[in-house]
Amino acid sequence: MSPKKKNGAGAAPPEGGARPPMPGLRPLGGAALATLIWCGCMLMKLPDLFGVVGWDGLLPAAIAGLIIGFTPWRRLLWVGAGLTMVAILVIGYTPLLDAAIKDWPRRDPEPTQAPDAVLVLAGSVSLDGHIGHESVDPLLNGLGLAQRWRRPLVVATVRLKGHPGVSSALDQNRIIALAGDSLELYRTDSVNSTYDEARALGRLAQEHKWHSIAVVSTLLHSRRACATVTHAGFTVICLPAESRSYSLATLHDPGDRLPAFGDWVYERLGWIKYAWKGWL
Repeated sequence: MSPKKKNGAGAAPPEGGARPPMPGLRPLGGAALATLIWCGCMLMKLPDLFGVVGWDGLLPAAIAGLIIGFTPWRRLLWVGAGLTMVAILVIGYTPLLDAAIKDWPRRDPEPTQAPDAVLVLAGSVSLDGHIGHESVDPLLNGLGLAQRWRRPLVVATVRLKGHPGVSSALDQNRIIALAGDSLELYRTDSVNSTYDEARALGRLAQEHKWHSIAVVSTLLHSRRACATVTHAGFTVICLPAESRSYSLATLHDPGDRLPAFGDWVYERLGWIKYAWKGWL
């Protein structure tokens, strides 16, 4: 009979054939789990709640997961991944929140008498100076209303944070130029929030004696935007633009539900913030 092998090199694996996990895989597994959690949050547009561009947080999430992977706290990453998976499946594949999301936008009937001016709220701008798709639709809608009613168009212009030379004005002007030279155009520059836009509009309105305003925004932003402008002292007609990013009327599949959910959560939290500050 051969002598028993001592523990150490060449030792037989524990009973059942299972081997302990390689220590080097734990931090890599932590990085992988943290990356998957972040990608799931990006699908639901949750980083927007904290003013973080989704892709900007991907590398920090992986590094944080790598570090956590060296500690006993790595088990929490499995919990986080599981919760993220459940959230995506419930939100994306069930109609649980459909009614709440669909009921959030504010849409007013078109007035029989045209308002004094049309306000188009600002959106995002890229480093190349191009406005985001969520800004194009409200601008086109507002442009059409101003032309049809023969009323002034007020456009809110933003500058990219950290890049003061980059503004949405040039790209907005390209679209506005489609209307020709007959449009009366005013601009509120360097606004950073809906509250800033309402205050800038108030200064313009006092100068031109405007009292009623048609407010054009994205669908899910419409309730907070119109309430903020109303609080500034105007009679508001809320006429949001339909979304081309997702179908809010049907919310048919995860491609519609997940991004709409992120925008809805953002606006609900924004409403609470504005109410707390007394801006609504």
